[in-house]
Amino acid sequence: MGFLTGATFGVAQTLHEMLAQTQRVNPMSIVSIHNKVASIHSKQPWFVLSAAKHYDLVLSDEPAISHFYSFKTKPLSGMTFAVPDGCVDILFDCDKTNPSARVCGTTLEARSAELKGNHDYFGVRFSLGVTPDFLNVSADDLVDHQVDFLDAVTGAEPVFDHIVSVHPETSDFQHHL
Repeated sequence: MGFLTGATFGVAQTLHEMLAQTQRVNPMSIVSIHNKVASIHSKQPWFVLSAAKHYDLVLSDEPAISHFYSFKTKPLSGMTFAVPDGCVDILFDCDKTNPSARVCGTTLEARSAELKGNHDYFGVRFSLGVTPDFLNVSADDLVDHQVDFLDAVTGAEPVFDHIVSVHPETSDFQHHL
């Protein structure tokens, strides 16, 4: 869990600051939602099955964030599935030559999702029903859609650069971030 332990502190703090800076966040409603579903930490089962060896998960102390996760895909990964779960994810593909990140809204039915083979991924899963206010897109716009992280979050380049630049030289996430 070394990769996630280091990653979660910096990412959680940055996301917490982004949440705190927005005018539309009502901390009481987030806490209320979190209290009702605190024990639910849903995962995309097909993402777990696409992992080459480990699918690491670390729970968040921030009520709006359910958990952080990381995995390296199998060499022959490609299309997999995303299933409805009511959660928004930010998924970072930490590829050395072409890193990317996308904000993924919940689907209304099982949908195809692309995970590139032999790539390292890092994700932030928001709590059930939470759409972070630092996104430049509405919850409605995210249902059944994905948007580029850098298009969806103003000023997110430093966060993006930090997360994708610390990807491992090897497949072992445990020693990085």
